[in-house]
Amino acid sequence: MAYAGDENKENEDGQREYDREYDMQALFRHAHIKTQGYYSQMSTSVARSRQNLQLNRYNNVSPNDQHRVILEPYNNNDYINASIARSSSDPVESGQFYILAQGPLPVTCFDTWRMAWQFKSRAIIMLNKLIEQGKNKCHRYWPEEIGSTLTFKGTEQKNDLYFTVTLKDETPLSKEENDTIFIVRELEVVRFEDDEAIETRQFKHFHYVAWPDFGVPATPDDFGQFYDELEDFKCFSNPSSPSVVHCSAGIGRTGTLCLVNSLLKKLEKDPQKRNRIVDHYQIVEIVFDELIFMRQFRLGLIQTGEQLEFCLKAIKFLHNRSVKQRRELETGENVTSPISTVTSPSAGDSPVTSPSVGDSPMSTEATKEETVDNNSMEFEEMEHPVTNDVTPVTNGENGNAVPSPSSKVTEEMGDKDHVTDEKMVLTNEERRQKIEQIKQRMKSEENKNQKWNQLKLPLLIGTIAIGIGLYVYFSPATSKSNPISDEL
Repeated sequence: MAYAGDENKENEDGQREYDREYDMQALFRHAHIKTQGYYSQMSTSVARSRQNLQLNRYNNVSPNDQHRVILEPYNNNDYINASIARSSSDPVESGQFYILAQGPLPVTCFDTWRMAWQFKSRAIIMLNKLIEQGKNKCHRYWPEEIGSTLTFKGTEQKNDLYFTVTLKDETPLSKEENDTIFIVRELEVVRFEDDEAIETRQFKHFHYVAWPDFGVPATPDDFGQFYDELEDFKCFSNPSSPSVVHCSAGIGRTGTLCLVNSLLKKLEKDPQKRNRIVDHYQIVEIVFDELIFMRQFRLGLIQTGEQLEFCLKAIKFLHNRSVKQRRELETGENVTSPISTVTSPSAGDSPVTSPSVGDSPMSTEATKEETVDNNSMEFEEMEHPVTNDVTPVTNGENGNAVPSPSSKVTEEMGDKDHVTDEKMVLTNEERRQKIEQIKQRMKSEENKNQKWNQLKLPLLIGTIAIGIGLYVYFSPATSKSNPISDEL
């Protein structure tokens, strides 16, 4: 039988190897280089048009034309700085997607509510404060006091279409007094057309207030409590009601949350990993590939190496917690682990078990496989291909296909029930070899890009010099009179 203590010891060994061998900043730079190569030529002409420039919070963060949110036209405009994105584990036909947006400006709060209404969203997830480091990061689009109401109009002189937003309730979750992690609000939104109330809808507003700009949550446990709230409300599992996710620019913190959710879905749907404890080095490649895949929808998702590393930690924490909870439900074992419980905001400090990924128990066969006499953690091969169920990305200007990120094709693992324990356990030496292979591939590509950057300037200068020489050589000779001799 595999005991929690054995798995924890293996995880600690793997964590030391990971910390010593892996350079997350280099991995982040590598991701940036690859995505620039894949998607930098995608058109953003609509976002950068003259009439829409004032609707962008930052001039360097624009949705591409192919994946931007298209609103129902109002005042002859359908633009908002928001993108439609999806996980590679959600096929197009599933209809499941994310709406990733910038923090509303004073002139776009009306458009934000139009978007949420148009897509029948039930939840808006906000990952930033209104003001951070003395700068306005988002305009308030909900009332501040419970029971109060705000009105959002597109045109102040007209009452043809507008929304009223009423704050019905709000519940903060705090670790200590004056140390709030997040707030859950209940909003009532009424749509008016020509001063007539047409429809009333209820929204949940999940506001993570303890997530710093360009930073990460304090601990995976804090993030896990927030994530559990989102899962309980089915924020990312209801195709008929996609959630709106935003921070300030709509790429850093927004990308971190959506990448975590996307990878948890992928692990949940993988029969080889669904019921197995994972470690960082086992998921780092699929996290990298998924980031490349998702950046085609909104360039710049994940802004720092620290955010990318936090994704790994959060995925490991939430997935392993879910696995242990399923084991407890199936076997009745008390799997002791510091991550096996989570504090409920409504129950104080009492631990509750709330699966964050899935609630289905393991089959009898899977349980037998997990409880084989094995004094170490059962690891799987790391190199599995990422399935990108998406049509090739096309350039919005000329229609040329932009290559989608490729993932490695590996040999089939075969029936795991017939694989011996020795083959399923990776030694420290094998871990080092795998990490070294990844680092070598990264270094090779970085060297290629560095050599090309070194050659670009000399090639440009040489080309200009040749052009000037040819122009001088073939230009007709012109005789110019000397003004001094003319005077003489």
